[in-house]
Amino acid sequence: MKHIKKMIFSFAILTLVLALSSTALARAEAPEPGPDPFPYPAHERSEFIAEEPGPDPFQCEDQPYIEALLNEFLQEAIRDYDVVRIPGPMLNEMMRIGEIVEIPFINLLEEREMYMGVAQPYTARDESVETAVVKMGGQEYFEEPLPQINAYTIGCQDPRDGCGVITFLNEENTQYEGMVSDPLIGFAAIESVSSLLKNLTGEDFAIDPNCSIIYNGNAVAAIDFSEENDPTDNVFYEMGRHAEMHEAELMHNETSDSDETKEGSMLTKTINIVLDSDGTFYGSDKNTVWGRQHSVLHNVNLIYHWIEPATGGQFDIDFKIVGMESWLPNSGPTNTDSDKLTNEVNGTSYYMKRHPAKNEVSFFYVGYDLAGGIAGQAGGICNLPGYDDTYGSNQTHQKNHAIGQQVADASGYQFATLYGRSAVMAHEIAHMLGGTHGSGQKNACAGGVWPNVCGTTLMLSGAAGGVDPDYRQSFFSDANDKQIKKCVSEAK
Repeated sequence: MKHIKKMIFSFAILTLVLALSSTALARAEAPEPGPDPFPYPAHERSEFIAEEPGPDPFQCEDQPYIEALLNEFLQEAIRDYDVVRIPGPMLNEMMRIGEIVEIPFINLLEEREMYMGVAQPYTARDESVETAVVKMGGQEYFEEPLPQINAYTIGCQDPRDGCGVITFLNEENTQYEGMVSDPLIGFAAIESVSSLLKNLTGEDFAIDPNCSIIYNGNAVAAIDFSEENDPTDNVFYEMGRHAEMHEAELMHNETSDSDETKEGSMLTKTINIVLDSDGTFYGSDKNTVWGRQHSVLHNVNLIYHWIEPATGGQFDIDFKIVGMESWLPNSGPTNTDSDKLTNEVNGTSYYMKRHPAKNEVSFFYVGYDLAGGIAGQAGGICNLPGYDDTYGSNQTHQKNHAIGQQVADASGYQFATLYGRSAVMAHEIAHMLGGTHGSGQKNACAGGVWPNVCGTTLMLSGAAGGVDPDYRQSFFSDANDKQIKKCVSEAK
């Protein structure tokens, strides 16, 4: 037994000696290691390691042809964009089951960046609205069942992380569009190339139906909001009322910063809205007309219902659709003069099956080019001297209708993009709720949980601050925050 133990001990000593010798030999042959070229934890090293670029997972079919079409028809309207392929039916299914989705957008540095969040179903339509009213002329109409509109929010749980919205325009879910407002990405959009080209040209193109364009709001050209700049005397116009109304607006802005609007809790309010459109808007694609109406309002709610509470903190307004109407082609309003069209839809003889009631609002989508490069116009401005029959007044019939162009503009402005359409609608509705051009700012920051999101506020007119790119962001100035809160809180 002792002999066996000695053998085992000797074998262990020999093994140890050989191991030490091998180690010494290896050290003699190998050079001394230099400093770690990646002095970061392993999980942080990937961004420093250069990799061969692989195939783009978002590559569209016939992408060069699609980009050539966009370059031709967008011209300078969007300075920087990217084209990505995201099949709509697949995206809708992921959202429907509540998965975390990742969608590429263009950030403030004009680079592609993924926005990630949990998708939640959302509809701006009141559950009582099951049919749409299609007007044939005079007071004749028929009703058609509204299709199911698949719309979602993305993220939106924590305001510090931003919020995104997506609406699918057709029942096949092949066309969709949406926006995200995020502290790092800014205000960015995604929309189907096929529907954008239809807005730009009025034509259909045989292209990849799963191809979408992504761009940032900072790369969009200037938008002129119902204010014409006369180069001869620099007199600003507002809804056909000339220098005296502009002067009244300036006086209103100087006195609107009262103590009662500076402090207090955030106003939470649901405002009913009736959506309406002309025959050209309906005829451009009758299969998506109601989805297109819903989509733009969905983006407006992104601003009023999610972004404003996180930034200005003065109000949380949710617009609820209580009616959806449209004229058939070759019927209804066709006026290209924005003043006359605004007066027409606000007149007592204008036909709607579901007129907006007192202290409700209506928005009229214009599917043709308005003269003079005018994007949109509101029936009045709450609390502004000279407008005594607007939202918030004691009048039973209020001038609470606004209009907004949805297609390309002959003057070179861009209203056909989702960004343009949404910014115009949000801007004109804000007028009816008390927002003014004069209270807009060119260099302001959102504040709240997004103090570093800065730029031109939503209400500054294209004439006063229209630079290319316009840098209009998805927030209001402090003065307009307070004016809107005052109007809505005092409306009875």
